[in-house]
Amino acid sequence: MTTHISLLPTTTQHHYHGTRFQQRGITLPELLIAITLIAMLASIVMPGYTQLTNHHEVNADTWRLSLALQEARHTAITSGTHVTLCPSLDKRHCIDDWTAPLILFNREDTKGQVKSTDDDIITSWQASHHQIRYRGFGSNRYIRFTPRGTTDNQNGTFIVCTADVAKRVIIYKSGRARIATTDEC
Repeated sequence: MTTHISLLPTTTQHHYHGTRFQQRGITLPELLIAITLIAMLASIVMPGYTQLTNHHEVNADTWRLSLALQEARHTAITSGTHVTLCPSLDKRHCIDDWTAPLILFNREDTKGQVKSTDDDIITSWQASHHQIRYRGFGSNRYIRFTPRGTTDNQNGTFIVCTADVAKRVIIYKSGRARIATTDEC
């Protein structure tokens, strides 16, 4: 008895309660060709998907930073007190790593340091997913807003970036911030 392997789809006829139907299957080479085509398409799509994901994550981090600056300015104006926005790992001391979680607090006698309890902290934001650098005039550890909504003589630029996408958040002495694109990372 010899076995015959066919490269063409096989057809088998079956009878079931007097009804005749055909059963078709696929061969191993057909399955391998289909898997190869799927792998090739996936390798073409993945780099574009990675770039799209990086773009959306940089946008999210940029908006998080911009909204934190806007809320700090608004809080200083409405409360009539000095308000400080800074990155902090322990919710006690400001650090100069802007990828860390951000805190917003209102202590008149502090410059970039929370000296009392958690009651001084108004709100906080999650840490960033990407590199954030700050260059500007004044302290790199915090941004302080006055009751008039201006910064405490601070202005500068935050740069949020990955390997292929970068955005800037520019803060002016007037306390206003804007988002811009950049090639610098």
